[in-house]
Formats: sequence, structure tokens, C-alpha cells
Amino acid sequence: MSQLTEDCLRIIFIELKNDSNFLYSCILVNRYWCRIAIPILWKNPYNNKNISNNNKFYNTIINFLPENSKQFLLENNIELPFL
Repeated sequence: MSQLTEDCLRIIFIELKNDSNFLYSCILVNRYWCRIAIPILWKNPYNNKNISNNNKFYNTIINFLPENSKQFLLENNIELPFL
């Protein structure tokens, strides 16, 4: 089976950059595709209107915050969802 070159895949993914469902599917194909699609998907994460659940994006960011940062936000009356 022939393999698409990285440049070809990148062109295809960039053309379909507004279809985040397509890009999510591509990152599951294999590590090679994932390495190409992730930077495109995350280039402007706030602009992806096709994401089925925007809470996934915010949950990811919140989960990577250190506990002291979460505590600081809570102490300053900044409510974070799903804490």
C-alpha cells in the first residue's frame, strides 16, 4: 500500500481545517497522521465551531492546571466548571 507524503496530508488537513470532526478522526488513524493533524486542530481551538462539546476543550485545560492555580481561582470567586 502506498503512503501519502507528509506534505500531501498536510495540504489535505489544512483544506479541511474547519471540519474538526474530520481532524479528530484523523488523529485516531495512526501516530503519523496524528503528528500532522494535531497542530492544525489546535492552531485556533476557540474557532472550531464543529466541536460537538466545547466543554471537552475547557475540561482539558482545567485538568492540566496545577492544584494551587485551581485553588487560587476558587479563592478569588472565579468559578470553574466541573471542579
